[in-house]
This record gives sequence, structure tokens and C-alpha cells, in this order.
Amino acid sequence: MELVEGPELSELLTPSGLPLDRIFDLAIALADAVNSAHNKGVVHRDLKPANIMIDHEGRLKVLDFGLAKLFDPSIGRSTPPDGATIDIASSPTVEGKNLGTLDYMSPEQAEGKPVDHRSDIFSLGIILYELTTGNRPFRGDSRAGTISSILRDTPVSVTDLRTEIPNHLGRIIGRCLAKPLDRRYQSALDLRNDLAELQRETEATRVSLGSAEKSGIRESRPGPKRLRAVGFAIVALAAAALGYWQLWPDA
Repeated sequence: MELVEGPELSELLTPSGLPLDRIFDLAIALADAVNSAHNKGVVHRDLKPANIMIDHEGRLKVLDFGLAKLFDPSIGRSTPPDGATIDIASSPTVEGKNLGTLDYMSPEQAEGKPVDHRSDIFSLGIILYELTTGNRPFRGDSRAGTISSILRDTPVSVTDLRTEIPNHLGRIIGRCLAKPLDRRYQSALDLRNDLAELQRETEATRVSLGSAEKSGIRESRPGPKRLRAVGFAIVALAAAALGYWQLWPDA
């Protein structure tokens, strides 16, 4: 097995979420990695920050394919019908009949239903939500409570929790977390492309605003000279009015 040295993604999480640039870098690399697995006909089924590492060169690595399941990417379902599942019975991520880690399960996993690559996309959405806000979108006081949250709750948008986050990032994460399969991203590649496009747009906007500030276009408040000119004009008008009143007191 490959030796990967570096921190787990879970070690990089912060209570208030990561900076936007870091979110984009990690999210795009993660979507790329998951897309690569899906192209080879593999559903991971246990995506979570503890199974993702960043090596010393800064490369993101998805690990622990112990619960991976083979599927045919051309038809989008498991093959053979019962699924060629690579399963480690003693894995700590096996809970009852649900395979995976509960906090990062898709609705179909939580119900013990068959899964395809779109289940991984739901788990990706949970990870992106946590990267952005520092919190998981679905919570419960018990196993049953967490499952109920996954199946029924609509999480608060990341843009409501962090107003500086682009609205479109909230829509991207929300689409990953759609409960109906046909409303999610249908491929990790589509998710990756939307993230990359939003990153380019965000960087272009930042550069444009920076250039505008340097050229003085964004001067939103009047400068000292302008304030002095306005003050002189007010004084002049007042003096003129006073002179008019003195010359024609009965006017």
C-alpha cells in the first residue's frame, strides 16, 4: 500500500470554516479524485474528512476503499446485481446494516437502499458544507435522530451562515445535498467543473475590484478637498442670503 504522510482533512477543519480560496482548492481536488474513482467504476461509500489526507506536497488523497462497491458507469448501477463489494467486516465504519459512516451517509445509504455514484456526491456535499461552515448539515442526538435529519431536514444555506460566501457556492452545495437522486449532480465531473468556474469568476471579480480601487473609481466617500469645497459653497450662500436681508429687510 502507498504510504501517505500528512494531515487528515479532519485536522484542517475550523469551527468557523476555511478561507474561500482554500475551500475551492480542496473541493476541486476532492471532486477530481472522486470522479477518477467513478470513471473506473468504483463507488467509495465512506467519504469523510478522516478518509482524506493532504500529503506534504499539498496533494489531496482519498483513502480507505474498504467499503467500495463496483458499478458500471455507463449504466449507473452496480454490477453484478448484488454488487461486488469490498467489505471489511471488522471496519469501525460498519454500523448495523448501513455501510458507511452515519454522519456522512446519503439518504439511500441511511435507509439501506442500493447506492450508485450519486451517493458519493451527497457525501461530498456534506464535506463541502463542513469545510465552509465548520459544522455538519445533519445532526441528531442519537443514531435514529441523525438518520431522521438526513432523510428529512433541509440544512441552513452556507450563505446564511457566512454572508461573504458567493451565493452560487451555496447553490452548488445545496444541489449536492438534494435528497432526490435526479436533483443532485449526476457526475462528480459536473460538480468539479462548476466549482472551477466559480473559482475563476470569484478571482476575476477580486482582481477587477482591486484595479478599480487603485484607479480611484471606487471612491465612495468624498475626500477632504471635496468636503472643503462644499463647505465654502455653503458659507458663500449663507453670506449672500445675509447681505440680501440687510439690504432689503422688508423683502
